[in-house]
Amino acid sequence: MPTEPNSYGTSRRSLLRAVGGGALGLGVAGVSRPAVAAEPTAMPDPVPRWISGHAHGIASTVPDAAPVDLEPLRTMIGDVAVVGLGESTHGAHEQLGLKHRLVRFLVERAGFRSVVLEEDWTKGIQIDEFLRHGRGDPRDLLADAGTPWQCREILDLLVWMREYNERHPTDPVRFAGADVVSVRALAYDAVTDHVARRAPRRLADLSAHYDVIRPAGAIGPHIAWYRGQPDKKPYIDHARAARDLVASLPADPGRRLAPRHAEAIVGFHEYHATSAVAVRDRYMADTVAFWRGYTGGRSIYWASNVHSACGDPLTISYPPFPPSTQTSAGGILRRRYGDRYLSVAMTFDHGEVNAGYPLQRYAVPPPAAQLTDTALAPAAAPADYLLDLRAPAPPAVRSWLRGPAVLRAVGPSYDPASDASYFISGGSLRGWFDVLVHQGLVTATTPL
Repeated sequence: MPTEPNSYGTSRRSLLRAVGGGALGLGVAGVSRPAVAAEPTAMPDPVPRWISGHAHGIASTVPDAAPVDLEPLRTMIGDVAVVGLGESTHGAHEQLGLKHRLVRFLVERAGFRSVVLEEDWTKGIQIDEFLRHGRGDPRDLLADAGTPWQCREILDLLVWMREYNERHPTDPVRFAGADVVSVRALAYDAVTDHVARRAPRRLADLSAHYDVIRPAGAIGPHIAWYRGQPDKKPYIDHARAARDLVASLPADPGRRLAPRHAEAIVGFHEYHATSAVAVRDRYMADTVAFWRGYTGGRSIYWASNVHSACGDPLTISYPPFPPSTQTSAGGILRRRYGDRYLSVAMTFDHGEVNAGYPLQRYAVPPPAAQLTDTALAPAAAPADYLLDLRAPAPPAVRSWLRGPAVLRAVGPSYDPASDASYFISGGSLRGWFDVLVHQGLVTATTPL
């Protein structure tokens, strides 16, 4: 296996060139024409008035701003178990800044105690150790995180979470990574340690499986190595057999994470064998549910709208990658928790964002007429606002909310000249989301 050090971002760039973006979970490798979405439902006259009349203005995206303007969110949340905080791009400063502010509100005013990010499971374990015990440096931890998270905005979030935990050592905020794109050696080590404690005679059996598939160095080259294997089934079989071995052992209260480590290893191999985003969404939903049970508190699932929406199914169009249709993680969480899963969308009108591998800054125009986003900025509404999509509405507005929607989604690739080709479709605003956070102008994130 390869041992040459490399960064996760670098491995993603090489994989984008080699397999047409499959490493990002956008369907099978290859280039495809943009997906053709159903025409969005025509906006009836009452919609702008309804949005303007029910929108709660957001005064600031600065994380430490006084939360008075966010108070309406408390009623919208109710007693939900999980809040899915979506975003239409990972690369907008104002979206990430406002999400940080929302996290503070949910933690300090509503009792939430976990953030589960669209990031790798093992990176999440490392970050959680820092937040709980101060181990490591957050900037170093983000150096090999997913490329969109290597930014000042996420660093500021982690610093605040650590400061909060220092002030509340008996009631800390926890952190988890929901994804399985780059499961590192940490997971294999944790499973091995668990088996050594509970069933040392089975270590040889475990090693027979993990010695074949365990990363020997940096995760980027290991991903490229595994994706280059012509027959991936034997590797998946090894990962599953190791998982089943762990599941057969007596429970160890001190090692409750071991089965989840083993499951993440399976997810890594299943995902990179197919590049199907449905695999990622299934594992992300399962991890959110596991983490809530493990920590025993209310959780925040921080991801893109693509993954947090209650899509069942949902179609993603990220040219030039093949369109992908599947049940999103939010859809799985809605099945599991019902109305106790609250789906919050975040959208914007125009500005600049960072996107791609490596990151590039793009100017994003106001949405084209064929995007539902065009209806989200009525002249009488605040530029930035919070809107409960479940609020009472006249029949014409309810029909529009439940009609076909095409919502902009800036993903791992972007071309401003084809802005209307980047979207999610296959559902409705009200079907996907319970609450909408809209921003007018955004600027790009600040890379570390």
